[in-house]
Amino acid sequence: MVTVRGVLDDAGMEHGIPEISLGSRAGECATEYEEVRPTAFHCEGTIHMPRQWVLSDLGVNEESHLVLLAHEYGHHVQRLSGVLRASAERADESAESFPESLRGTRRKELQAECFAGMFVARAVEDGLLDRRRAVRLVETPGSAKMADTHGSPANQRRWRKAGFREGSTSACATWTAPNDAVR
Repeated sequence: MVTVRGVLDDAGMEHGIPEISLGSRAGECATEYEEVRPTAFHCEGTIHMPRQWVLSDLGVNEESHLVLLAHEYGHHVQRLSGVLRASAERADESAESFPESLRGTRRKELQAECFAGMFVARAVEDGLLDRRRAVRLVETPGSAKMADTHGSPANQRRWRKAGFREGSTSACATWTAPNDAVR
């Protein structure tokens, strides 16, 4: 299996374990999320999963928490590989075209879903998660709550399954996928 770490090593890029914050204070990142309160988010190398927000939005379902963590880890990989920076630059260029800007956001979010699938596959490979439970995690439909920015529930599942099944960053090519695969 090709791992994200292996790809980053081969490209001479840094990798590392992100910080994880369960508190509701996000420091400098908080200004980005003052109006919209996401369940969790990644900012500057830290995965923020405020306990109150996660419990309020997802309840005590551990599997939902794991999928959320895996998705945010996908954003961490995007940050390390330069995808988040390139995505922000692309968003600035397409700011005049709202539909195109929104499509770019979905491409970024769905790639994070694909990386989440790779995260879950690696957890199975490392013996941290049993395969049956992992398959259930990747088969779970995504959330319709933020479909405009994160893609349809079916596409969230589609990309998560691709990352899990293929275990390769090439399976996560949302940036070149047809528009219907990122709606």
